[in-house]
Amino acid sequence: MAKAKELVNLMKSSPDSTSYLRLVDYCNTRIVEIQGLLVKETDMDEVKRLQGRATELFELLSGLVRKPVTNQYTGSFD
Repeated sequence: MAKAKELVNLMKSSPDSTSYLRLVDYCNTRIVEIQGLLVKETDMDEVKRLQGRATELFELLSGLVRKPVTNQYTGSFD
């Protein structure tokens, strides 16, 4: 887990690189594809498996995306 967190932090440190942008785009695309599959699926075991995949991708994506600087508060006067 620590290795994975370290890799995510390394990817966040250079958000202008094409590999970072491709990874974010890949995660978004896969989440949309999995959501489409969830709508059509009737087998509950398959639904649980797809939900697990979507959750894992969503957590990866939320870990990669930086918060905008304007939303970060330093405690100083605005």
